[in-house]
Amino acid sequence: MRQKKQLLIGKRGSVIDILLILVIIGFTTAVAFLISFTFYNKFYTVAAPMLNSSNESITALDSMHGLESTFDNLFIAIIVGLSIVGYILAYMVKDNPVFIFINLLVIIIIVVVGAAISNAYAIIEADSELAATAASFPAQHFFYANLPIILTALIAGMIITMFVSGSSTQ
Repeated sequence: MRQKKQLLIGKRGSVIDILLILVIIGFTTAVAFLISFTFYNKFYTVAAPMLNSSNESITALDSMHGLESTFDNLFIAIIVGLSIVGYILAYMVKDNPVFIFINLLVIIIIVVVGAAISNAYAIIEADSELAATAASFPAQHFFYANLPIILTALIAGMIITMFVSGSSTQ
């Protein structure tokens, strides 16, 4: 335990790392929503005729319909929340402007990874099994269709915030 603490002393992370976390969490959440609602829709078509024996089962099955918009809004709330956390962390980190070139390199890497994830989501969304469910998530579609642009804007804002807040206290 003591060695672990010594390894962490003097180590610095990057505020830009929060965007990588945002992309990973967002992609995982979006794909999980698509798969779970596709599974539910298939289950509903098979199970509804068998479970229509009571009013409670009908109510339980029908209550799930229409939740796609709720989960679509939840996805946007997660993305906005992580972005706000990124800006707060960017404001709290004091960085030297000498490192702007390293940050620009990180921007290029994150945008390339974001473009690959955007294309992967488009392929997943175009799958014939998931296409009907994917149409129920317009905010996710917009986010992943414009992911490189959104990431570039978020990173640029965080870098500006980081350097402006750092220069005011030095």
